[in-house]
Amino acid sequence: MEYKIGGKNRSNHFLDFELSIQCEPKKKLQLLLPKWRPGRYEIGNFAKNIRAFSVSDENGKSIPYKKTESHCWEINPQGAKMLKVSYQVYANELNAGSSYTDGQQIYINPINCCMYAPQYRNHRHQITFEVPQNYIFATSLQPVKESVFEAANYDELVDAPVISSPDLKHGSFKLDNHTFHLWFQGECQPDWKKLSSDFAAFAKKQIDDFGTAPFKNFHFLFQITPYPSYHGVEHQNSTVITLGPGYQLMEDTLYKELLGVSSHELYHAWNVKSIRPEAMLPYDYQNENYTELGYVTEGFTTYFGDLYLSKAGLVSEKAWFDLIHQLLDRHSLNYGRFNYSVSESSFDTWLDGYVKGIPNRKTSIYVEGALIAWILDLEILQHTNGKTSLSHVLKVLYEKYGRKTKGINETQIIAEIKELTGKNFSVFFDHFYHNALDIYNDLAVRLTPVGLKLEKVPHEHFAAKTWGILLDKNDTIVQLAPDSPAEKAGFSVGDQIRSIKGISCKNNANAWFNYFKLSQLPVIADGMGLQKHLYLEKPGGSFFEKYRISKNPKATDTQKNLFEIWCN
Repeated sequence: MEYKIGGKNRSNHFLDFELSIQCEPKKKLQLLLPKWRPGRYEIGNFAKNIRAFSVSDENGKSIPYKKTESHCWEINPQGAKMLKVSYQVYANELNAGSSYTDGQQIYINPINCCMYAPQYRNHRHQITFEVPQNYIFATSLQPVKESVFEAANYDELVDAPVISSPDLKHGSFKLDNHTFHLWFQGECQPDWKKLSSDFAAFAKKQIDDFGTAPFKNFHFLFQITPYPSYHGVEHQNSTVITLGPGYQLMEDTLYKELLGVSSHELYHAWNVKSIRPEAMLPYDYQNENYTELGYVTEGFTTYFGDLYLSKAGLVSEKAWFDLIHQLLDRHSLNYGRFNYSVSESSFDTWLDGYVKGIPNRKTSIYVEGALIAWILDLEILQHTNGKTSLSHVLKVLYEKYGRKTKGINETQIIAEIKELTGKNFSVFFDHFYHNALDIYNDLAVRLTPVGLKLEKVPHEHFAAKTWGILLDKNDTIVQLAPDSPAEKAGFSVGDQIRSIKGISCKNNANAWFNYFKLSQLPVIADGMGLQKHLYLEKPGGSFFEKYRISKNPKATDTQKNLFEIWCN
């Protein structure tokens, strides 16, 4: 199958696609567009961006077709041996998993714009870009000639995003027989020496722990925006990362985010793109691929993505603890942890995995998965006196399953841990992954052997810790603690605080709540277009507590040694 991509209306964000297909003259052909993309488990409805669909034979004669499903076009060749399918794609969304075009670039994720015929899924695919001569290409696809690339099959094609632009900035570095490419699209000033040194540091640690890598060349494709952004999507030989604003790229805060998301997405080359839940092997592009192993796909990756920054010496101990505290905050501030297990949340990512959802319903496979991976790592380290860790488990899973294109399940993971440690972790997995729970006590116990302490600290805002109200910067309630005075008073998520004790609030409600520490407090809020006059009474309890770790000053040499093995 051959694709041609051009852009007569690029200023209006449209790309022109032409697909050439050899077919059987008397057999109907189905063309499908995927409904979702690997790396984000939600229906994408990419077909909504398609217009001007038409079919003709090799002589230009129009061929009839019928749309049979939202993402399926059925074509009757009427004796033709070659079909040309034309359509336009609206590409006006700039994130790590979308497609975008304008006067400066063509950027596509083929998964959301390249159609396929099921019977040709395993055939070679070729893609030609009709672009000006000064355009440069950033992609992991194999070049055939100028502006022409090919993939061994459709799965390889849609796992290889492409950026084409005259303004691409490029740097690279080598680690043994692996070459890493850094591509930047958008206004920024990369410090190539620092980038190469730091990226090489965490990449080397990851490769060393796995023993080998599933790629020879790896491409980091960065879409740098002039506004705040943060998003990454993994692929076997590449990743697209959207980050901004560009003028802050090399400044401390945004640069740490750059390192963190890049380490996370690189780790996916092993975990998810190679080590994959059996329910996702092979990918079914037209239906939901349900799995309870989100705690592995995203949880383990979130944990290790940050851990390798510490192992590579790219963040200080304090900065490493700050990363942990961010995860702990997202855990402790989410009362959904008492209602839904991480395995249930994984299965339901197809419902609302990437939005907040209804109040206190679910947990995050990223957050809970990462924190439980931390507990599992500490448990394995303690049980084996530091000789084995969770990274050893992932190496075995890669060797036995990932490299052999075999899917994994939870039973196999538990069996491999037992083989490495001599301990059966079935009870551990059942407790942590299949129950709704708070991890505070479990984590506190497991931090002691590495010389760390865990404590609860009150939320910094009086409204949160006493009334049970979490507000955003616009004074809108984003979360209510169950059974809190605020919930009992009649407040709802989405209400916007207008005044407290007769004083108007203008994005400063938290400050006024902190100022008024009264047993009875009149509040006016707007909710669903109606004004609410409510009273907060009898403050009490301790809501939205935060968890903090610190080093035990009385830690023994054994504890200190295990700490060093864990994070260094």
